[in-house]
Amino acid sequence: DESDAVDVGPTANLSDREIEVLVKLAQGMTNQQIADELFLSVKTIETYRSRLTRKLGVRSRAEIFQYAKANGYLSPVGV
Repeated sequence: DESDAVDVGPTANLSDREIEVLVKLAQGMTNQQIADELFLSVKTIETYRSRLTRKLGVRSRAEIFQYAKANGYLSPVGV
């Protein structure tokens, strides 16, 4: 849904849900854990992950983590 698009920074083309999945992936959650928490299917989470890798130009979970950390999507430990 394009009306959910975030309007700032390098993630301007990501929906709120894509950002939510980005953060959960970067936190180390599995596709199954994310699906359970968001009440979605694993296939839907895989689709979001695929969109993220395409939109952000990353290929792996490690690169998703690095992207999220570099762009302020992960809170410092203990905060």
